Amino acid sequence: MKRTMIVRLAVIAVLLWVIAPSSLLAAPAATTAVRTGTLDGETHPWDDYTFFILGGTQVVIDLECTPPSDLDPAVAVTGPGGFSAMDDDSGAMACAQAYSSHLEFVAPETGDYVVRASSYEILIDNDPTDPNADGYYRLTVVYEQGLGGCDTRLNLTNAVVGAFVADAPVYAEPGQLAVPELTIAAGKTYWVLGIDASGEYYQIYLQCVKVWVPVSAVGPNYDDVWQGVPLPSVKVE
Repeated sequence: MKRTMIVRLAVIAVLLWVIAPSSLLAAPAATTAVRTGTLDGETHPWDDYTFFILGGTQVVIDLECTPPSDLDPAVAVTGPGGFSAMDDDSGAMACAQAYSSHLEFVAPETGDYVVRASSYEILIDNDPTDPNADGYYRLTVVYEQGLGGCDTRLNLTNAVVGAFVADAPVYAEPGQLAVPELTIAAGKTYWVLGIDASGEYYQIYLQCVKVWVPVSAVGPNYDDVWQGVPLPSVKVE
């Protein structure tokens, strides 16, 4: 078991150095997908786009009107397990009728998520003859993907994404530094699984491997999704 952990940490160190030599432990890169199109309320009322997204991933979607356009954008998302979400006017871009659409959510499960680019007149008002159901749009979908697909096998029960408030050494076991030595930079965010029996170390997922870091180095994540949710206090081994 100990030899396996050392080998895994050595592989992580090599991968991280190759992938991001200027940042020892870079977070997974965000994937940005941009789609454009033209809608007609009576003949082409929406476009559907499918994205494979890992469970626990933060997703940000913007659907904007593209001048010159009368389109009143509205976006809807469906996913595994009956997931659904919709937005009409939460975006920042002013359109001919109200505002653009903006959605943020954390994917509850791994699978295919279908993003529907449409209009208020179609998704809510059900009036395909309204001129605001017609026009050009720009859809942007931003989401994070892990390395190697191992994210699909992670057990995230009770886990919370925490933010590092200070540079932190990585421990293979509580009190036992990782070999080779690794450091997580302040400002990075990782899944926090729980705390050790001594209360001195948090267990986190580092590139899909469970490791330990000092409790003093990690705090709540105050981004728009987690909004300072307390880190898990459950005891883990």
